Amino acid sequence: MYPCVNAIELNPAKRWQDSDCDELSVDASTVRRQFKKRFGMTFVEYARARRMWVLR
Repeated sequence: MYPCVNAIELNPAKRWQDSDCDELSVDASTVRRQFKKRFGMTFVEYARARRMWVLR
């Protein structure tokens, strides 16, 4: 999960998708579950919220 958080923080303007987890060598379904458990939203929802925060 943390490689995904770091990737989002390094490039918050990118439109992240579940398939981007593969590029980070992590399983998309595991990341989705862990994000839901920790942040209450999926990886893509987190990335979207982060992007909207940066673009404000």
